[in-house]
Amino acid sequence: MLQLFDSSDQKIVLVSHIARGGEGEVWKTNRDINGKRQVAKVYKDKVHDSPKVLNRDQITKLKLLIQNPPSDPNKNLGHISFAWPQGLVFNDKKQAVGFLMPEISGGNNLFKICNPKRRKTKRLNIDWFFLHIVALNIASIIQAIHQYRPYEYVLGDIKLENILVNDQALPSIIDVDSFQVRGSQGHPIYHCLVGSEGFTPRELFGKNFNQEIQSPKHDYFRLGVLIYYLLFGEHPFQGVWKGQGEPLDKNKLVYNGYWPYAPPNRRLLGQVEQTIPLEILHPKLQQSFLKCFNDGHDNPSQRPTAEEWKNNLEIALQDLQQCNNVDSHWYSPQSEYYQRFRTCYWCQRAKDIKVDIYPEIISLRRLQDFLSKKDWRQADLETKLLLLKMTKRQGQGWLDEKSIQNLKIEDIKELDKLWRNASNNRFGFSIQKQIYLQTSNQLNQYNWQIYCNFGEKVGWYEPNTGWKDYTKLDFSDSAPEGHLPFLSAGFTVLVDSIARRLP
Repeated sequence: MLQLFDSSDQKIVLVSHIARGGEGEVWKTNRDINGKRQVAKVYKDKVHDSPKVLNRDQITKLKLLIQNPPSDPNKNLGHISFAWPQGLVFNDKKQAVGFLMPEISGGNNLFKICNPKRRKTKRLNIDWFFLHIVALNIASIIQAIHQYRPYEYVLGDIKLENILVNDQALPSIIDVDSFQVRGSQGHPIYHCLVGSEGFTPRELFGKNFNQEIQSPKHDYFRLGVLIYYLLFGEHPFQGVWKGQGEPLDKNKLVYNGYWPYAPPNRRLLGQVEQTIPLEILHPKLQQSFLKCFNDGHDNPSQRPTAEEWKNNLEIALQDLQQCNNVDSHWYSPQSEYYQRFRTCYWCQRAKDIKVDIYPEIISLRRLQDFLSKKDWRQADLETKLLLLKMTKRQGQGWLDEKSIQNLKIEDIKELDKLWRNASNNRFGFSIQKQIYLQTSNQLNQYNWQIYCNFGEKVGWYEPNTGWKDYTKLDFSDSAPEGHLPFLSAGFTVLVDSIARRLP
């Protein structure tokens, strides 16, 4: 069995194999940091079928990454947005052969998220609203990576397989060690040595990745392709060839700027009948794609930045409206399509081609699975997701008194029942209501001090330190009664509003 060690000569046990890639293998380990499981990426020598000893530049780059992680925009949610290196891994000769990083579990890669057939096969309950949120969160993560200083990070090898997404629409970027790392003038540059078909911008075609210095503007093209994949389910440079001769391959289409919405002099690619049109987007997003693939074709500086994508996605999300006929259909009232036809695009599309790519059924199966395994953290997150779906507030990401009042009483009772049954009546909304009243709180009458007594009783509040951060909650079987589901400590309206809906 392979003997591996950390920088302190402590043994690392490889528990189970996770994945195999072009450079090496990823393994679960016996290690964890702050309750988060660590995995090990071990580089592989393809010739000798053994761990590959890293050279000086590789070690220096990994050490630099380990010492300089960017701020995670989703840390306050207890989520890991990138599998950032956390420590080197050594063989028994004290030679570096890999690195440790946090485990990213429970997600699907973007290929499965974007593709309607894959979503159906995997029974993923995803709608267009969800995909907008994923796009927004990816843009936010890439913005955080680009903004880090004193080093400049360029992702480089952005592709669908390198991003995982969980059920809360929170993405995680993997393969971080391939990033380009650039310091101030005079410092060495650690290049991104790989690229993926369809994600490489025109100006990098024919360049030597071992020598080419990349910049965030190259990532902006890749981000545009990624967001297009999310919202339309296919690559933007795809369609019916209208030029002379044989159809061009994807790389040549990208190089020449041929896509269905190119300027007239480059419009040699048409849409197939079932292609989703750009006109269904909010105008801000439509213009972002035109800037990315048209203006940015010859002038990369014209491409929308990650921050611009994020801002425009936020605007588009605020505008999205739920269809009156089908709950899983969301559309933009500001879009050219709606302004022209005054109808939900997805309803019309389903009518025309007899296929609905966004059917939605709010299922409690995942919550039941988490509760049966006593995976209280995932059950709590799933409960929040269900409440947001039931109240149509996925975009806001939080509940208010009005949304609670609009919840069906049957839904509240069913969620409460599942929690009580799984926890032997320790957790659940009705358990929280009992404690709420036992601590002298009165329904619809708010008193801060008395409410703090409730928070202390259920383990959400400590007199000396105040309300607990989500990461400080107790997700074990021995958590205080009423500790879960967590209803945003400090917002009495949630506890009180739900309590008032229960008998």
